Amino acid sequence: MNNMQFKEAREMLGLSVIEMAEMLDTDEHTISQIESDPGVIQHQALAPRIVRLMNAYIDGHRPDDWPGELLDDWPEVDTPRDDWPAMDT
Repeated sequence: MNNMQFKEAREMLGLSVIEMAEMLDTDEHTISQIESDPGVIQHQALAPRIVRLMNAYIDGHRPDDWPGELLDDWPEVDTPRDDWPAMDT
């Protein structure tokens, strides 16, 4: 998962930067860095735990502390992550 895929996933999940930071147990500065311009060279790949969590959220998993109202049936994802390039953990 690259930085732009991360941002697309966060937006698709309907989470703000602050909410995403809370769900990943980090701070909003870290989320902003992850989502930085693709032209910016990132010295580190996304941590495997972040990629696993994002993939679980994209697949519909919602922990009890998920921001906002939990729905019984989440809408289908418009762009399945299988169509995204290389989302390695």
